[in-house]
Amino acid sequence: MTVASVSRRAFMATLAGAGSLVFPKPAAANRSTPVAGRLDGLQAGIIPDTDRDQTDIVREALYQAESEGAVLVLPPGTVRVRNLGHDGAIRMAGQTGSRLACSLGADYLLLADRGVLHLENIVFDGAGAVGTGHMEGLITVRDCPDVRISRCSISGAPGNALFMNGCSGLVESNVISGPALAGIFSHRGIGMRITGNYIHDCGNNGILVWQPEKRSDGTVVSQNIIERVRADGGGDGPNGNGINVYRAANVKVVDNTIRQCAYSAVRNNSGDSIIIARNDCEDLGEVAIFVEFEFHEAVVSDNLIRDASAGISITNADYGGRVATVTGNLIRNVSPRISSPDVLGYGISVEEQTAVTGNVVEGASFCGLWIGWGKYLKTITATGNILRHCGTGIAISWDRQAGSAVITGNLIESPDEAAIRGFDHARPVTPDLTLPDARVPERLVILANRVER
Repeated sequence: MTVASVSRRAFMATLAGAGSLVFPKPAAANRSTPVAGRLDGLQAGIIPDTDRDQTDIVREALYQAESEGAVLVLPPGTVRVRNLGHDGAIRMAGQTGSRLACSLGADYLLLADRGVLHLENIVFDGAGAVGTGHMEGLITVRDCPDVRISRCSISGAPGNALFMNGCSGLVESNVISGPALAGIFSHRGIGMRITGNYIHDCGNNGILVWQPEKRSDGTVVSQNIIERVRADGGGDGPNGNGINVYRAANVKVVDNTIRQCAYSAVRNNSGDSIIIARNDCEDLGEVAIFVEFEFHEAVVSDNLIRDASAGISITNADYGGRVATVTGNLIRNVSPRISSPDVLGYGISVEEQTAVTGNVVEGASFCGLWIGWGKYLKTITATGNILRHCGTGIAISWDRQAGSAVITGNLIESPDEAAIRGFDHARPVTPDLTLPDARVPERLVILANRVER
């Protein structure tokens, strides 16, 4: 699988163009006095529930709040703005019913550039936006060292709902619905925390954690609920994912619930030292958890996977992908659900320098464990796994150039075709290797596996 290069080029071109906007500070106006660090939006001149555009008034109120160290508190009701940009600190909160909505024809709703950004309890409605500009998101945040967005709602984004470029901070407990592209996009992030959000009905992806080149990121993506993610942008995997990590190292994807994605629940492309653990993944069109291309070091553990085209893939040794552990995962009911040139229907697939231990796979149409692909098999152990009602329990590469593997202590129950078998890529080429007269090459240790037919 490859990330579509055209879409990445277009994305980077977008970033290059986004740096040209300048927001001159408005002329001074009469300013009200905040009470206990709060600036009342009504007193600052904001008028809710009118079709009149309030962009200049809200921007002036933000400058006033910044100068006084206050939080701008929006009044209840709908406040309409168009391309609201601010290059300083933004501290803004809502009350029950506070709603910031795009005026008709707006390119975006809010742009924060370089300053602190704190947003709390606000409904952001992009239904009036057309997205014709070069903005990256309905809400875009650039180079902010302190992002805190909590208990907000973002809907109607014509592109990404929330785009952050070069940011640190916390995005938690928000509801993001119906973005045309992604729900949350962190690009060049530094230790972001994306947690407890509900993201649904996305056009392309739920959460993206990307770096422009391979380097440390440190983002933690945890306890989010992500469901109904399409792949409107097409391609063979860059779209249609609940969580997509690209080139970002030291990322943790833990304790998320991910359902109904066109492709993967979690997809890591070229991200080193990733931990994917304790995620509940269900109803996936392709491989539920995919670790691919030039990654080094991956831990995939204790995930629950149900109803997918395939379970877990640790792949692309041809691009240098290597060193992983796959432990304690429970995978049930995997069979091809989409038309694909790739072989699907496997529980776990690995290629090089990987330990596969203590997993349970039940109902994999092709095989429970798939070890190696042609010559790409090196230093694999598969021990203590339970494989039930699979086409073949364990499929192992029979290529003469393949390396060593140790397959011991696995329980294989009721295989449809064979317990352990050699394959030339996807084609079976040996009889069952657990039979008494089976001949096994020295590079393989197949020992003490129990088969219950």
